Parts: sequence; C-alpha cells; structure tokens
Amino acid sequence: MAEQIYINGVLMDQAEGKAAQLVYQSPFFTDLDNIVSNRTNSVDFPATPGNLKAIEMAQLPTGTSLFGFRRHRASYYRDGVQIFVGYGTLLSITPSTLRFSFVWGNASVFQTLFDNKLQTLQGDSDYIIWDETNVANSSRFCSKVSYGYAAPLGHPYLPVSEIMAKIQARDGITIDNASIFNDYVIPILGRKADEVALDYQVFKITTGSLLIKPSGNFAMGYAFLRPAEHMDRDLAGLYDREKDNGIYNIDGIDKIVFSLKAGFQIRTVGCYQSSYTLFRIIAVDEDANMSNPNNRYLQDIRLENVYSFTPDAQTYDTKIDIWELQQDVTYELDVTDYKYLVLLAAYNGQQGYIQTMRELKMDYDNGDLVIPGGKFPLYYNLPDWTESQLLKNLMKLEGVFAVCPDSRTIHFVRVDTLYENRSRALDWTSRMMLTGGLPSEKGTSLSGFSQVNHCKYAEVDSVVKNCDADILVDNETLDKEQDLVTLDFAAAPGNYIELYTVDGGSITDAQFTSETQVDLYSEDLEDSLQFDESATPRVLKYTGQTEPTQAGGTRPVVGFDGLEWSSVLSRKYALYAALVRHPMVIKASVLIDPAELSALDLSVPVYNYNLGHFYAILKLTTKSARVADVELLQLSGDAD
Repeated sequence: MAEQIYINGVLMDQAEGKAAQLVYQSPFFTDLDNIVSNRTNSVDFPATPGNLKAIEMAQLPTGTSLFGFRRHRASYYRDGVQIFVGYGTLLSITPSTLRFSFVWGNASVFQTLFDNKLQTLQGDSDYIIWDETNVANSSRFCSKVSYGYAAPLGHPYLPVSEIMAKIQARDGITIDNASIFNDYVIPILGRKADEVALDYQVFKITTGSLLIKPSGNFAMGYAFLRPAEHMDRDLAGLYDREKDNGIYNIDGIDKIVFSLKAGFQIRTVGCYQSSYTLFRIIAVDEDANMSNPNNRYLQDIRLENVYSFTPDAQTYDTKIDIWELQQDVTYELDVTDYKYLVLLAAYNGQQGYIQTMRELKMDYDNGDLVIPGGKFPLYYNLPDWTESQLLKNLMKLEGVFAVCPDSRTIHFVRVDTLYENRSRALDWTSRMMLTGGLPSEKGTSLSGFSQVNHCKYAEVDSVVKNCDADILVDNETLDKEQDLVTLDFAAAPGNYIELYTVDGGSITDAQFTSETQVDLYSEDLEDSLQFDESATPRVLKYTGQTEPTQAGGTRPVVGFDGLEWSSVLSRKYALYAALVRHPMVIKASVLIDPAELSALDLSVPVYNYNLGHFYAILKLTTKSARVADVELLQLSGDAD
C-alpha cells in the first residue's frame, strides 16, 4: 500500500510498513452537544531532516517556531486516491519521532464557525431606528412578544435565514439546506450601543433656531440657541419642547463635551457694529434669569464679524452683521454642580437668526445602552456566542446532524435520512467477515444514553411553565437518568395570568397569556425601571399568522408555540427515539478499498443479505490496507 501525507503542501517522510489508522465517526447517535468529525489516531513520522524542516525546526529548545501552536493544512493519499483534506496538529516531539493527529470532515468545515462570533456580523446597514413608529409597523418587531413590565419599547428580532446568509457570505462556506431553519427567529435581548449608535445618540443641532427673549432693558435682547423641531437630534430630551424656554436640563450629568464646527454664523439686525461678539455657555437657574448672580459662565466662544452692511441713509439706517466662528472648537465642561444650561448668542440687538448652523454637539455619558429613538445595532446585540453555538442549538431543535461532503459545504440530515437512503445502500454481504454467519460482537446499548434522557431548555427563574421532555431507553442495565441535551436558549412560553388554588396553596389550574413572555424589564421598590442586560437568549418561530400594523399593512407573528421539547421530540425525533429505545449494535470487520473510503457517505446505510438487515455505520476504523473494523446499528423496521 502506498501512503502519502502532505502538511502545508510538504510531502512528509514516513516510517516503513505502518499506515495511518483512520477513524470515520457517524454524526448520528453521538453526543448531541458536539460536532463530531472523522479523525486519525496518532500518526508517527521519523525525525528526518526533511520532516524537521517541515515543522520549522520546532524541536530546537531555543527555537522561536510557533508550529506546535497552530493547526496545519493536511492531505492524505492512499494508493494514489485522495482520502481526505483536513487539519493536522503536532502532538509531541522526541529525538526520533514527530507525532501528529489529523481531523477532516465536520470539524474542519466548522472550524471557522467555532472561531467567529455572531456579534461581529454587524454591518453598516444592520441598524433600525428604535422608535414607536417602527415598533408598531416594522417586520423586525412583533406586538405578540412582551418584554416585561413597563418596557419602554418592544425589542427587534432577526430571522435566522438572514443570519445564515451572512454567515455563509462572510465565512465562505455553503449550507446547502439552510432553509430548514427558515421558521426560526432570534429575539434581540441586548441593548448595547456600538460606536455608530453612540454617535447617533449624541445631542446634535444641525439646523437650530434662535429664541429671542426680551430683558428688562428695552435696548437689550437675549437670543438662546435651541434645537429645531423634527430636524435636530435630542433623543434624551434635554430640551423641553413644550416649555420651549431656551433651557436645557442637565440634571444628573457630570461632564459635557461641547463642540461647534467652524462656519457657524449668526445674522443680526440693529446692532452696534463691532469686531466680534461672544457665544456663551451659561449654567442658570430653572427660570434662566440672566441677571441672577448665581449664573456661571462656563465658556465663551468668540465669533468674528465677517460682514456688515449700512444701506443708504435716505432709506433706512440699519446695520446688518454676520458673526462667524473661524475654527472648530471643543471644550470639556464639568457640570456636576449644575442643573440647567443655556446657549446664549450674546449680541446687542433684538432681532437675529442663524444664517449657517454647521454642527453643534453636546456629548455626555448616558451609558452604553441604545435609548428610545436611537439606532439599534441588530447583530451587535445577538447573544455573545460563536456562529457554531447558534448552529448547534438550532440543530438540536430541528433534530438534524451535520454531514460535510467537502471542505466548504455543510449538509444537515435527520435519522430519517438513513431510511430514505436505503435505495442507495452499500451491499456489504460479501465484504463483512462473519464467524459462523455471525458478527464478532452484538450489543443492546448505545454509548451516551441512560434510561431517561432529559431534553431541556436553560433554566430561568422567571419561566414558570415546564417546557422540557425526555427520550426513553428501555434498558434496565443503564444508569437511571441523565441530561442528554440542554439548550443554551431559555424557554419563552406565555406567562401565567390566572391561578386557581386549593387548601395549602397548590396550583390546580392555570391559564397562560397568548403573548410570548421574555422578562427583560421590571421595576424595583422605588419604581425605577430595571433592564436585565444578561438575559438568557431565546428562540422563537413564525406562527404562520400575521397581524395588522398601525400603518395599515401586515407583518408576521412570532411565538414559542411548537418549541416545547415535547412537541419537538414528537415532530423531529420520532425515528431517533424509536431506534435508541431498543438498539441492536453489531461489530465486524469489513473489506474496503481506498476508492470506497474516499467516497464513504455515513448518511447512506449498508446491507447484509445474510443478516437480513440494513445498518447505519456508527464507526469505521481502518486496520490495514483494505480491512477496517466497523460498528453498525440495525435500522429497526427496515423491511417496511
């Protein structure tokens, strides 16, 4: 048998007469919490000069090579047939031997998914304005989901189909039947504001207007800068539009970064001509009494007189002055001791308006949460999971397992696929080595199972309804029970609305709301709104219904119905549960050549005419050039 192993494209020197032992592992009937992969047992290479060069002389005690800390591209050929392309890992080095292990299939394809976080999928267009209009009309929201008592606004959700499309585009992989997850949506429970959202929440005036307020002196007037309604941004409501008195409420703010761009211009009429005037930031009382001695001038900004005009004296005698800021200015102001602020265009005159606003910002620390009216970053607020963590949770809910036909493709299969593929079954009648017509070993249990196998959601105190269920195995020799699978999602059923009790206070009957309940908001003893920033992620799905929007359209309804484990098991795991309840497992040796190894598809069963059954390959381990040990699960009811 000719064997060739390449690491990073370099053909490795190999020891004589010792072939790599290949282990093919079925994705079915293994730990539901893991993505399994084909692998080798340890493979030893001699420490030849060529091999030492291939590992970048990592054996040297004073060397700086990082070869042993990295995964490496590997390919394996047997008798000229490519068996796999995957990854190799250097396990150890001795004076005479370099020991490696290799994996291929699922783990190698999933590696990028293991590395990349969902939140880093956030793109420039992945925002939605978090306001009442969108909450009432956008298909990113659903009124049938409650986020707790006194929630300021409903939270958005993301369809899993969109998440999957982004993952595939970024990672360069293909999930060829990702549509099986199209009914699922992920409600966005986070509220973190990224840099774009934080910048959007900054108080900003780009239009503005002047509020002219007469003083006690008829020759003087005060002009207060205020935001223009529906044009400038004041999401936190520093300026009271109803009062419209020129005053900003900064109570509770410790520091303001105040910036104004060059080119800001105020035009005044009826002024005494001068070379400059001052734009002032003043801390005042709630009445903005400009003669109050307790007022504090926090900053003066000089505006230069860049234009003046005096018309013909025979017509009228009025001076027109334009005051302009010559350069950008930024000031950091300590306002800890103040509650109210005015922005005073301090000129001598009674008329005026903003000729060119440019931009004024008052930036202050209002936390890192998106506030109502702000830009909500959608992907940035997904769970702090890797892409594979989301995928594995959805796989469990959908009852599917991953098969990777090549190094860039993922295909999902159910146990049902084994039955559907019986027409493609490999005939191993003449290949299996039986003793007296019997396999070398027969067993009645699958590893990893107990008598009672719990399928659970993550536990959350606020979720009262039990949404868990069990898969039962009829084998008294096994351990009594275990948690077979626990989702990282918590359940999100409707909340209790009415309880009936009897003596002793036990619940005898209960009714649930039709609204999906996700407790994000609550009020403390002082009636202060509390937001749970560490809420356990949830999953919902489209119900097939729609609801009317305020704008007269419709949008889909999402909810938790059908996601209870009892429902999931009955719809997605029926054949799986039947097979593990009374499993029949046999072991034997089989003849298999390199071409067959290269094309081996573990979602296709095998058939033995003498034994009279179809079997799923659970595990295949090569022993020599053309012999392998196999572990097979009999497909019950396979004559149907």
